[in-house]
Amino acid sequence: MKQKGFVASCLSMLLAAITLLTALPAMPKVAAETEITTILEPSLEYDGVMKVSDNSGSPTVYMDEHVRVSIQTPSGTMYGINEAKTGNVVIPCEYASIWYTNGIYTVRNTDEKYGFCNTEGEYLLPCQYDDVSSFKDGVAIVQQGKKYGYINSEGKIIAKCEYDNGFHFQNGYASVKKGAFWGAIDTSGKRVVPCMYSSYVNFYDGLALVQNSAHNTLGYINTSGKLVIPYEEGVQYENFLNGYAVVRKDSLCGLIDTSGELVIPFEYGGLRYFSNGLFWVYKDGKCGLVNVEGRNILPCDYDYIENIISGFAKVRKGNEETGKSGYINAFGKLVIPCEFDSATIRGELVYVETDSKCGIFNKNGEVVVPCIYDQIVPYSNELATVEKDGKYGYVNVDGELVIDCKYDSANSFREQLAWVNKNGLWGLINTDDGIVTPFEHEYDDVGIYDELTVVKKDGKYGYINSSGELVIDCIYDEAESIVGELAKVKKDSLWGAITKSGEVFVPCIYDFNINISRSGPIMCLNGIPLQDLVIKQGYYRPDKNFVLKCTYDRIEYATNLLILSYGEYSGGHPGNYSPYCKGIYTVDGYELFSVTEFQDITTVSEATKNYAWVKQNDKWGILLIDTTMLGDANNDRAVNINDILFIRDAIFNSADLYSVTRANLQMTEDENPSIKHILFIRDIIFGV
Repeated sequence: MKQKGFVASCLSMLLAAITLLTALPAMPKVAAETEITTILEPSLEYDGVMKVSDNSGSPTVYMDEHVRVSIQTPSGTMYGINEAKTGNVVIPCEYASIWYTNGIYTVRNTDEKYGFCNTEGEYLLPCQYDDVSSFKDGVAIVQQGKKYGYINSEGKIIAKCEYDNGFHFQNGYASVKKGAFWGAIDTSGKRVVPCMYSSYVNFYDGLALVQNSAHNTLGYINTSGKLVIPYEEGVQYENFLNGYAVVRKDSLCGLIDTSGELVIPFEYGGLRYFSNGLFWVYKDGKCGLVNVEGRNILPCDYDYIENIISGFAKVRKGNEETGKSGYINAFGKLVIPCEFDSATIRGELVYVETDSKCGIFNKNGEVVVPCIYDQIVPYSNELATVEKDGKYGYVNVDGELVIDCKYDSANSFREQLAWVNKNGLWGLINTDDGIVTPFEHEYDDVGIYDELTVVKKDGKYGYINSSGELVIDCIYDEAESIVGELAKVKKDSLWGAITKSGEVFVPCIYDFNINISRSGPIMCLNGIPLQDLVIKQGYYRPDKNFVLKCTYDRIEYATNLLILSYGEYSGGHPGNYSPYCKGIYTVDGYELFSVTEFQDITTVSEATKNYAWVKQNDKWGILLIDTTMLGDANNDRAVNINDILFIRDAIFNSADLYSVTRANLQMTEDENPSIKHILFIRDIIFGV
């Protein structure tokens, strides 16, 4: 009986799968004998769908597992949360607003009361608050009536709503107000500092600077509320940082430690933290560095000290135009002497120039390339281009001149090759100065080596191959390097794009420089036509021989799908538009849904893979696309009806329903190119 029930269940599931797959409308065929189908029709019931985002930090984080849905009711728009992949309801559409921060959903009902739910849709706290903050470090501020309290992310009340104001926790404590005065609570809600101060009670390094009821500074209290550093007449105080606080008296700065001891006396016009226990100081118009004992680490001889970046800071003596520059490390040691007209860090090297001569140091202050060259172009392929007395050569990473300065012009190496000029003719050399392409090509200029290199002749630009042969005529006013399979070109003051074969991909009709970008295997282009000032996008996939011309208002790349849009220009920036219809293509060039099929589509993310939320007839629903069965350049994997019939016959003709079917399928796996689809359907039926 169990076996019969199992068989009946399997047959029912198979029939449902066959019915579902065969009942769907046929998609446009792009290749012979190929069909793309969806395996689930959208249930269109929502008036709006949006991604769930967490804006509490930077950058914005999206929760790919959920979407926010909405419906229109007589009471207004109601919001809920659904699973992005299945459409299953997590939080029903019965809230006037929902937002997400740090793993918690804040909900507001129609009575203007706020509550909290977890990501499973379970209430942490019911809607009982008049206002709430976002969660920060697992704690939110809540308001009931005119009083404020605190809850944690588990829904536990930390502090009852008894305060007249309050701030988020910082360094383990929150400043709270009762009546006209401030105090502080700890993370358990215990009031560790009574509400008796006229200033906020914010702790830094365990100390808080406070004022009394008359707004007079009292000094610093500890986390028990005890005054440990009393106020001194005429002194201005700042908050502690790294165990020290800047203090001012009679327009001069000093430094105290957490015991209140003056470790740096009042003798500087400016003082701030630098790094590694050192402080930047300013005195008599000059700046330097001192340690916490007040000892000079870098004397006050400098006119400028930059903030520390990646362990180094530029220093300068003199003004910005005529002064001399060098570098100090994070410990205040002068590693590059302050004697250069310019000094710039690039990676692990410092490029310097003095008296019109260039050189290179490492970050230890050791000379890599002496200041004997008229120009140095940064390293590429472990060689730097150098110029001396009008001739060009190359130095290696040890500063050795490995290719003599003998060329009239020279480019940086790329892929171990570089175009160089000698006696007015261009040739291609390798990193050993071996001639790859003879010096017999006459051009005005040649760019950095590429599969196709930009060249200039008689004021126009074209492209040459590695043999120096002109493969795309010099007919353009400007030309840029090839990106993937396309290059931007300018002709008669208008921009367009060409392929590597020189064919026009985008005609030169754009007033602004178009953009070519890559995302996975695709390239998108956009430009601004003069006639309507609206950005248009296209798609080029040379390995699939698939092209969509720049007629779409937007193309979004999502895993292995393309979302194509038409829209209306909404004013302002040329890229602003409101979509009115969208469709779906695969990146292989298969049209799943024409661009007129849907009013809107959410971008499919990596997490949701082959799931999309679509809008049709002003309603939203979830659409499941079986992207595992989409066509491939090397193996046509599209499901067709023969696959369904094959597995149907295998099951219906089998005495042992499960094992024989499984054996039959696996036996033919290497022989039948469609077997993976059959296994896919088998696994749906049997839940394998």
